[in-house]
Amino acid sequence: MVTLAASSPSGQSIAIIKNDPFNPYLRLLQAIEIVESNGDSTAFNKSTKATGILQVTPILLKDYNRRTGKHYKLKDCYDPKIGRIIFLFYCMKSPGIDFEKISKCWNGKGKQTEKYWRRVKSNLK
Repeated sequence: MVTLAASSPSGQSIAIIKNDPFNPYLRLLQAIEIVESNGDSTAFNKSTKATGILQVTPILLKDYNRRTGKHYKLKDCYDPKIGRIIFLFYCMKSPGIDFEKISKCWNGKGKQTEKYWRRVKSNLK
C-alpha cells in the first residue's frame, strides 16, 4: 500500500491511498513454481521441452500465442514474468477460482494429475 498526502495553501489536505492489486491466484502460482521447478527460472525438461519456473511446454505456448496473438518463443519462458503471465492467462480462463481444477489442467490429463494436485496442495501457503 502506498499513501500520498498533499496540502493546499488553505491548509486543506487530501490523502490518496493506493493498494497493491489483489491476485487470488498468488498462493497457487507460488506452489506450482515449487512443484514444477523448485523456483528455478532456468529449469529445462529435456523430455517435454518444458521451460522456466513454471515449465511451460511448447504445445501450451503455441496455444497461448494463438489465443492471444502474442509471439513468444520457448526461450522467452525462462523469464519468470512471462511464465507467470501465461499461467495467469489460463487461470482466468477457468470458471471460478478452483485451485485443484487449475492445477490439474496445468499438469495435463490422466491419473498423474491426482498426484500432481497432492504435491501442489502440500505447497500451498
